[in-house]
Amino acid sequence: MRPLKTISSVQGLKVLMGALLSSIPLLVDTLIILFGFFLVFSIAGCQLLKGLLKKRCFNIQTGRLIPDDSFCSSTADCPGGYFCGKGNNNPNKNTTNFDNVMFSFLAVFQSVTLEGWSDIQVMV
Repeated sequence: MRPLKTISSVQGLKVLMGALLSSIPLLVDTLIILFGFFLVFSIAGCQLLKGLLKKRCFNIQTGRLIPDDSFCSSTADCPGGYFCGKGNNNPNKNTTNFDNVMFSFLAVFQSVTLEGWSDIQVMV
């Protein structure tokens, strides 16, 4: 409660908080447009990259993953004795994927905010 008391006692801070609160209704339209762009790009990412991050190189005889856990798009990307197949897990404990719109939206938001985006860029 003490910070609220400080706002009411300092005149400049009171004006600043009033301006901040009065700008919120104007920002709602901008946030709706931003949400729409994120949704469009997440749907496009879902359509283009669905299941792509699950493809890994597996050993032909044992069925185990290649030790460096690299991604592939065809068997030509894998070294000798390995084939490109679809596994069960996505990167980052199944949180980074484009398999549905929700996770795709999260990946787009992560890329736009530049928080951990390098992990996504390296994978795709």
